[in-house]
Amino acid sequence: MRLRSRQLATRTTEIRNVGLGDEAGEFTLYTPFYRNFMYDGLASFIEEEARQWLNAETVWRFNPDLLHIEKGTCKIALLDELDLDPVFIKLDVQGFERQVIAGGRQTIERNKPLILMENNLPGDQIMMEMGWQSASYSGYDLHLSERGDNNTFYLHPDSEVYDTLMG
Repeated sequence: MRLRSRQLATRTTEIRNVGLGDEAGEFTLYTPFYRNFMYDGLASFIEEEARQWLNAETVWRFNPDLLHIEKGTCKIALLDELDLDPVFIKLDVQGFERQVIAGGRQTIERNKPLILMENNLPGDQIMMEMGWQSASYSGYDLHLSERGDNNTFYLHPDSEVYDTLMG
């Protein structure tokens, strides 16, 4: 709701309360809470993954008794069914990047947006199969055929974005 109220002031963004994937439907989403603080950025469709993010290696003086996982429902749609023309897509979906890309392949191929994606081999492979080039950002420049430390940019050589950034 906070995002929706901020958005109303700009009127340039449309918010749709759905996740993206390669299969539409409603799925169980597991969200970790530690000391009653919600870590929604670590939520996962796989309960064990949601449970493993917070532990003695990632939280100082971690107490497993203070961790609990809440189950909720998340509506998933295919990007290809949302009638959008994106110029930029940011993907950080806890290992489900390949599924999001597969569900939006036609939209991505048609619009050739700049994509910033959390590093993961399956996501990287599908982008390379589709003809995108990887790039990392350093200082003020994008460096083609490189991966970033945590996230990598993907540009299609036939896109306006590519011409603008690399031309």
